[in-house]
Amino acid sequence: KQRYQRRVRGKRCVLMFDHHCPYIYTCVGYRNRIYFALFIATGFVTCVTGCWMAWTRWDMVTGPLMWAGFADLLFTSFAVCLLSAQTYTAASRNLTVNESVNWKKYDHFKAPNDTFVNPFNRGWFRNIAEFFHLTRPTELLYGKRSVLNVRRNVDV
Repeated sequence: KQRYQRRVRGKRCVLMFDHHCPYIYTCVGYRNRIYFALFIATGFVTCVTGCWMAWTRWDMVTGPLMWAGFADLLFTSFAVCLLSAQTYTAASRNLTVNESVNWKKYDHFKAPNDTFVNPFNRGWFRNIAEFFHLTRPTELLYGKRSVLNVRRNVDV
């Protein structure tokens, strides 16, 4: 069970393809998913800080600009919270966003009765450790040679 996927917007294969992100305008995969998770965490902290500042400094800004800024802050916070939840939930289940959305397309995620089964789940703690590269994914090994060390036209 190899976890390669063809890139939607290019000709190279992406190792453990997660999704194509319009915010960073590249595909998220094995080699850059930590940076993407940090990008999401930074956005979350920024939104929490913005909400706190808006709440504590409510009396300093008035008028329609205040309401437009507050609406924008709420929308952005909501979007970042959803994106954070999706990224970290997928990481804790050892799935990519692509796999969790398109699992019916992949035979190794189907049980005999057409229900979802995750062959990559190793428990949430080991899944998170694998997501942050603290352990090596076992499905990426070819005997003694790992595809992580050999760059055969694999990007990200």
